[in-house]
Amino acid sequence: MRFYLSNVFILFLSIFLFACNSKVTPAKVDNSAMQQANTLFEKKFDANLDLGDTFLPFSMILVLDANKKINQLKVINGEEIIKINEVTHSEDSVIFKMPLFDNEFKGVYKNDHLTGYWYNYAKSKEYNLPLIAKPVQTNPYKKPNINLNGKWQTTFKKDTESDYSAIAEFKQKANIISGTFLTETGDYRFLSGKIKDNQFYLSAFDGAHAFHFEGELADTSIKGTFYSGNHYKADFVAFKNDEAKLRDANDLTYLKDGYDKANFTFKNENGDSISLSDERYQNKVVIVQILGTWCPNCMDESRLYANLYKQYKQQGLEIVGLAFESSKDESKVFQNLKRYKKQMGIDYEILWAGKASKKYAAEVLPMLNHVMSFPTSIFIDKNGNVQRIHTGFNGPATSKYNAYVTELKRFLNSLLN
Repeated sequence: MRFYLSNVFILFLSIFLFACNSKVTPAKVDNSAMQQANTLFEKKFDANLDLGDTFLPFSMILVLDANKKINQLKVINGEEIIKINEVTHSEDSVIFKMPLFDNEFKGVYKNDHLTGYWYNYAKSKEYNLPLIAKPVQTNPYKKPNINLNGKWQTTFKKDTESDYSAIAEFKQKANIISGTFLTETGDYRFLSGKIKDNQFYLSAFDGAHAFHFEGELADTSIKGTFYSGNHYKADFVAFKNDEAKLRDANDLTYLKDGYDKANFTFKNENGDSISLSDERYQNKVVIVQILGTWCPNCMDESRLYANLYKQYKQQGLEIVGLAFESSKDESKVFQNLKRYKKQMGIDYEILWAGKASKKYAAEVLPMLNHVMSFPTSIFIDKNGNVQRIHTGFNGPATSKYNAYVTELKRFLNSLLN
């Protein structure tokens, strides 16, 4: 028995030592299925929003996984690409929450077609436009009969009382046209489109506004129609004029007689009351930004101000935003403000000033002769004196933008020094 146990012990010891000295090759794991599931590819689509009387065309890119499930949506708006990362799938439907603005797409992606509706909650809970998107199809190129390059003095005509001036800036390459319209309250941002014979269209869809322009060049003038969604339509006429100008944006809004200072008190997203007379803003150069989170021109201005604040804060610059919002729900407004600040990289205060109305804004800021535009900016020196009030904002889609940024930095440096 003793001999038997000894042999058994030796046998198990030998096996143990052999196992310890042997190289164990791990089992191969086939990751191909996993890698395939994580593979993403892009597919470009031609999309159309139904405006009722016409269609607004724009391009989009769907980012799909191997199972053709949508991972991301990219909206191509002229020279910018808007990335939509908040994508929710529910059974056979898909929802795209637009960044910054309070609106979304709801639709169905099936058989390489995306159909559904774009909802603009900033306008109303019921406001929506039908959407259909199909894979891009190439069309034969045909040389246009017209040249639209340059500046065009433009008048938009809704009725006699609401006529307003603008400057169209067009760039044409073959049958592709891009540009924008500058007005005294801001520009229509990045527009792009095509020319056929002597007719053209330009469109912009940036998540907040659906703008579409159709025009025809006859002799030396353009006649056309401007559509904003399905709720607004105005005719316009334009004449070539490379010297076209608008009124000075620094002369349109000013302090009324009897006022030599600006002041206000509104709440921030934490519920704290903030006043321009607070110690934080004393002996500082202050920009008061009148805006709305629903406003694309305000978005362009906010991006600029977010960068300026980081650049000049240590030198004594403060910025405070006064947001006039579409919603009356306080919790929703503050949620939108937090989201706006986070996505725009804004470190300065944005306060809820009330409803999205220029008339109302003028009532709660009685020192101003009017509030003509969202956005409007009030520039205050270290002594609390208003040095400039700038109406509107012509952003990066315009030829004025770079020169404006250069002059604004010069002006801020003069106030800070």
